Amino acid sequence: MGPVYLASNMKKFEPAVDGVIKAAVSELKALSGAEVDLKQWMHIIAVECLGAVVLSWSPNYIKNRSDGGTSAQSYLGWKRKSVFGLFPTVTKLSFLSRHLSRLFSNAWGVTFKTPKNFKPFFPVSIPALFLVSREPDTELSGLSACTPESIEEDV
Repeated sequence: MGPVYLASNMKKFEPAVDGVIKAAVSELKALSGAEVDLKQWMHIIAVECLGAVVLSWSPNYIKNRSDGGTSAQSYLGWKRKSVFGLFPTVTKLSFLSRHLSRLFSNAWGVTFKTPKNFKPFFPVSIPALFLVSREPDTELSGLSACTPESIEEDV
């Protein structure tokens, strides 16, 4: 197992995860017992944790009480990739012909449209995310970025 997964290194991420959990519990309590989509909220919490630990950044899914459709869109994307993965030759040919790709997708029922309200996880390009100076999100303030230097080596 690599050094990133040592218990001592995982412990370093605890404040980031705790911040996300605290924000999620607070937001769920504010719903005053209203019915929620548990699958969507588990996705919201998982993505917020990843964003906090890996990027020290939040996509604001908790604050918005929505993942912007990314969970459903991801499922449809993986479903399509799984079908195409069964046919490597078709996958290679689909890079050459968009028409063939669409024909194959339609035949297997793995076509889908991106909804109008879709909000991608990265609203800006990844390099721009690191170059733009911005105020930290309030629910995740005080968290530090995970850098290679901050990870202990496996000794």
